[in-house]
Amino acid sequence: MALGPLTEAEARELIGSGAGAMSEDDVAWMLEHSGRWPLLVQIGCEEWHLAREDGQTGDEWRAEALRRIAPFAHLLPLEPNG
Repeated sequence: MALGPLTEAEARELIGSGAGAMSEDDVAWMLEHSGRWPLLVQIGCEEWHLAREDGQTGDEWRAEALRRIAPFAHLLPLEPNG
């Protein structure tokens, strides 16, 4: 089975299916940096949830999410200058 990126609506549904309410800013960041790939969305959501469990309320989780999705960079579109 070949699975590609989710639609934006599907990715938002996956993000919203977890415990806790992610801010729209965090959701937008997640959509942008995951390319809407299910695995990368899940990694990002996991880091967001782990940060909340540790009492973090800011965006510190993003650095760890980027570190964990880096091995999958080949799935993501190139940045305009990249």
